[in-house]
Amino acid sequence: MADNNIKKWYVVRAVSGQENKVKAYIETEIARLGMEDYVSQVLVPTEKVVTVKDGKKLSKDKVYFPGYVMIEANLIGEIPHIIKSITSVIGFLGETKGGEPVPLRMSEVNRMLGKVDELAVNTDTRSIPFNLGETIKVVDGPFNGFNGTVEKINEEKRKLEVMVKIFGRKTPLELSVVTLPHGTGKDVKVLALVTPDKEAEALAAGADYVGLDDYLQKIKDGWTDVDVIITMPAVMGKLGPLGRILGPRGLMPNPKTGTVTMDVAKAVAEVKAGKIDFKVDKTGIVHAGIGKVSFGAEQIYDNAHEIIQTLIKLKPTAAKGTYIKGIHLTSTMSPAIALDPKAV
Repeated sequence: MADNNIKKWYVVRAVSGQENKVKAYIETEIARLGMEDYVSQVLVPTEKVVTVKDGKKLSKDKVYFPGYVMIEANLIGEIPHIIKSITSVIGFLGETKGGEPVPLRMSEVNRMLGKVDELAVNTDTRSIPFNLGETIKVVDGPFNGFNGTVEKINEEKRKLEVMVKIFGRKTPLELSVVTLPHGTGKDVKVLALVTPDKEAEALAAGADYVGLDDYLQKIKDGWTDVDVIITMPAVMGKLGPLGRILGPRGLMPNPKTGTVTMDVAKAVAEVKAGKIDFKVDKTGIVHAGIGKVSFGAEQIYDNAHEIIQTLIKLKPTAAKGTYIKGIHLTSTMSPAIALDPKAV
């Protein structure tokens, strides 16, 4: 006899910061109603974040997909309504016009659960999870926000000796795009403004926020706490009135930079992987951020090499003579170091 209790994976939208409470509420309510046979798992993917404060290592779990809870279930009968009625639940990610939850495709399930497994495996059990020579960020005290190199490690006393270095960051500009092999060192927050049928794809690709009308209203109310907004051509009409808010902040999606596209998942994945914009100014100089001082020499080299090779590929056919005449590497707070263009 065939098993009719087939379970699929769904994503529940929750109030940000309430993910674990929503998980507990769902599990409690399902158990109270005796529906455990229809709900196999409720997951809140988390990653372990380690910081050092006042000489002590602090470890805490951080929600990897803020505002989302994964559930494996057979959503028959009143189960969807029961879940939607739970405190701090907004609804399901991806619903039909009739309000029926849309399950994740297997490719999306594999990508999201693969991230869950990766986060679980990457748990560091050392008492002080740092290495000599490693660059870390100080998060408290007079050098809060600065990068420093680990000089000594005392496992017994659980203390580090760190040499602090002043560092800065550069804001990349627009002309063409390149995906840096090691990213920029910055955790880029991505908002995907998409129709319901594209929400699961965007979330699985790594978007931090996914939705449409609710986020449009938040932007109207002044919320712009993202680094990149990616959307679809069909949605641009709704974004027009928000140009005065998004434009000055460099957040307005643009087809030229790949942030207006039908393949939202691909665009999200590229941005999260380290895709940046850069441009030539009126003096013929290209400014581009290629990382942070916390990067190793090989990471900086690989990122710089990728940008240089991209520029060479973009060389106009009419350009004569030496195309790249000089290369300088610098941080915001340090003098520039001249490199030999012929050596790269």
